[in-house]
Amino acid sequence: MYGYDVLLVLHKIFAAFWLSMIPADFLITRYIKSAKGKSGERKLISLWLKMLNMTGMVGLTGILITGIWIVFINPYFGFFRMTNNHWLASKQIITVVIIILTGVYFIPLGKKIRLSLGDEEATSGLGEESYKNIKKLSNIALITSVLIGLNYLFAITHSMMQ
Repeated sequence: MYGYDVLLVLHKIFAAFWLSMIPADFLITRYIKSAKGKSGERKLISLWLKMLNMTGMVGLTGILITGIWIVFINPYFGFFRMTNNHWLASKQIITVVIIILTGVYFIPLGKKIRLSLGDEEATSGLGEESYKNIKKLSNIALITSVLIGLNYLFAITHSMMQ
């Protein structure tokens, strides 16, 4: 069971990394709103995109790999089985929704915003379309944060529900 314990620890580390997106996103988006049209706005938006990208790639990928591995190792778990592991099936469904949000919204909007940033040293403001895309991405990040938080709550409370 040593390998299983290592997987659980890694799974929790990736979860913590993914959860770090929530306060980081909250803080950075507040600064972006106050920096609209000012010097350094492009760098701040670029930092925000990098943070979302990094926490998503590392956190989500790590959670997926370790989670799938844990399900294969532990015969008690399974994929999308509501009968005996409703908490796990709910987490898996939420994770699929997050993956869909990432593929349909996060990645395309992030690319559009990154292209609109162009030269981060430029002094002119961003176009109205860029601000609309930033607002959309911010809303999707908020929805994703709620889903990540809900997944985390399912994880930490499942033993209390049995």
